[in-house]
Amino acid sequence: MKGNDLNIADNQKKLEKLDQRISSYIKKGMNVLDVGAGEAWAMDYFQNKKCNYSAIEAVPRLADSITDRGG
Repeated sequence: MKGNDLNIADNQKKLEKLDQRISSYIKKGMNVLDVGAGEAWAMDYFQNKKCNYSAIEAVPRLADSITDRGG
């Protein structure tokens, strides 16, 4: 993990690329499984699209963070 400011900028770039590639396939109520979610940078994206977001993360600290944020 990088410093928070760097993470935010990197995640924004990844979200823009994600949106360009898959936005036309995303439907309300879709189930999304993020395997190896890490910091779950895509969670808010899918939740804002009204998808059911679930994540699998092996690192306890990151898994707890995802759970605390609603994943």
